[in-house]
This record gives sequence, structure tokens and C-alpha cells, in this order.
Amino acid sequence: MKESDTSEVILFAMVGLSPAILTETVWALAHEEIPVIPDRVVVVTTKAGRARLQEELFTKNAEGETIWDSLRAALERDGHVLGERLAFGMAGDSVRLCAAIDPESRMTTDLEDIRNARENEAMANFILEALRSFVETPGTEVIASMAGGRKTMGALLYAAMTLVGREFDEVTHVLVSEPYESPALTPRFHFPDQPDQALTHANGNVYQACEANIELAYVPFVPLRNAFATELGQMPESFTQLVRKYRREVRGSTVKYKVRVHISAPLLEINGERYRLSPKEHVLMHFLTKRLIEGAAPLDRYSAAYEGLIRVSEELFQRRPQGNLDDWRHEVRFPENYAAEDIRKLVNQLRTKLRKYGPVPRQCH
Repeated sequence: MKESDTSEVILFAMVGLSPAILTETVWALAHEEIPVIPDRVVVVTTKAGRARLQEELFTKNAEGETIWDSLRAALERDGHVLGERLAFGMAGDSVRLCAAIDPESRMTTDLEDIRNARENEAMANFILEALRSFVETPGTEVIASMAGGRKTMGALLYAAMTLVGREFDEVTHVLVSEPYESPALTPRFHFPDQPDQALTHANGNVYQACEANIELAYVPFVPLRNAFATELGQMPESFTQLVRKYRREVRGSTVKYKVRVHISAPLLEINGERYRLSPKEHVLMHFLTKRLIEGAAPLDRYSAAYEGLIRVSEELFQRRPQGNLDDWRHEVRFPENYAAEDIRKLVNQLRTKLRKYGPVPRQCH
């Protein structure tokens, strides 16, 4: 999964009242065909979830060891060199409590649980804000685990990853064979090599932890930020604002446009609305329209447009009226030192002008 050997891998997990999903996910990642040991573990939870996390993973047993300590030791016995990886604990910013504004006191309070629409919206905004601190940072890769917490928490994490995740980030769900995920086991199951191997079910049956099977499911998602990066510009602050803006962009992208490119004047018509372009903007529009009509493949770099732009500008220049020096086609030629960066600026200039009309057209007829 790693994009590069120098990337910092962040396991970003939803945790509710079953902290075992965290140890199970770490175990599964470490035992993939290409093992991955996260550098950092970050958990989003509620006050009740934090209390359960402390109780199950960070309370020392009679030997003075926690479940998290045991997990690290087991992975090292398997040959994994952890060093400072798997950095996680109850202190610092490893555990992040979702907060919301109390409607009565207007004070920000940590949520005990996610039980209504207001708390769900607060959780969505909180997840998005926490995720962005990693996906907006170069040199990081995120593995988002949606296995823990209420179902809405997993759904909100998936939605947030779709909105801001990158193509090399991952969304996962951990699958554990029965009956090892059952809360009826005493002690609870956390990973196959845990110190307490004999797990007694409420029905009296005893199961060995080492016989559990853990699989990691990778959940596909579409990184919409790639499709709308130029249209969206700076990301809105909240989950609801971002969803609203994406919806507007998607609606705009499905509208059909009738485009007419004039030759006698630097005019562009979109669904009957006229725009006056600069001579070079109009050459660019002619060039792009011509490629669209011919069914040409998209250009993979700005420099690849240079020869086509020069050819179109020369064709337009030759059609200028000889007796009218004010005709726009006298100004269509590009200087010899026109470079890829100049073409990029010209494209952005045209896009900005068209955006005043609405979303930049993606379908032209």
C-alpha cells in the first residue's frame, strides 16, 4: 500500500465500545502479503469509547503488561522491527474525542455517544477535520478503518474519505471468524497471539485465541478531490459545506451545453449566453473545440498543446480581412518563446472567465 518508503503511514480508526477492532486491524495489516506496520495510530471516539479503550487496551494485567504492549511484543516475535512505529497511547493526540456545541449552554462538550442528527453532524465535521490534518500533509498515507463504532460512524468515515482521500489512501474493514468477535467471550479476543489463549463463551464452550482467523477487507472508494480539485479551490470548512459544494459541481457537470465558437469576432456562446474573449483565449477555444469534434485524445501535458495552438492561430491569422487592421485575428499569433507555463496560465484564465457562467462545461454539443 505504501506510496514510498519514506511515507508516514497513519492508521485512522473509528472505535466504539469494541476496541478489539484496533488490535485486530493492526494484526491483519502486519500479516498481509506485503506487511504494513502503521507509524501512528489515531482513534476517533466518544467519551464512552475512550473509557472502554483505556479499560481493555491500556490497563495493566498482573504481569504489568497491557494488551497493546502484548500486541507489540507479539509482532516483534514475528520478526517485525517496530522501533517507534505503532505510536499510540491514551496521552497526546492519539485519541480524539468528538465534540459538539451544546444547544443550551452554547459550550463545546465531548460527546458521550452518537444518538441524534445533531451529534451525527458533529461527528461528520469532526472526522473530516481530523482527516484533513493528514491528507493535506505531504509524505503521509492514511489507512482508514471503518470497522469500529456505530454504523453511522463507519459510514461517515467512508464518506469523508471519498470527499478528501487521495488515490493511494485506503479504507479497510476487519473481518474476524466466529465466535471470536462475540462479547460473550471471557476474556475478550484481541489478536491470535494474545497472552490469554483460553476464551470461555457464555454457553460454556472454550475457544483458543490462536485459532481465530482475521482478514482485512479493502473497501474501494472514489477520491472525488481528484475530479474537483480545480473547481473547488480551497476546501470548505465543514462536512456539510463540502457535500453541498460537491453536489453543485456534480449537477453542473451533468448539464448539457450548446457551444458556438465565432470566427468573425472573439465571441463564445454557451447556451445562448455570449462571452467576449481575448484573441489568444479565443484561439485556445478554437483549438480545444476542434480537438473535441475530431475525437482527439486528451492532452497529457500543456506543452503538447503548443503545435496545435500555433497551427490554429496561423489558420485564423490567414483568414483576417486585409483592409481592417482592427480585426481581432491580427493579434492571434503566439510569440516564439511561448512555453508550457504560458499555456497553463492561458487555460486557467479561460477557465476563470467561463466559471462566471457556472460550472466549467464537461459535455459540449
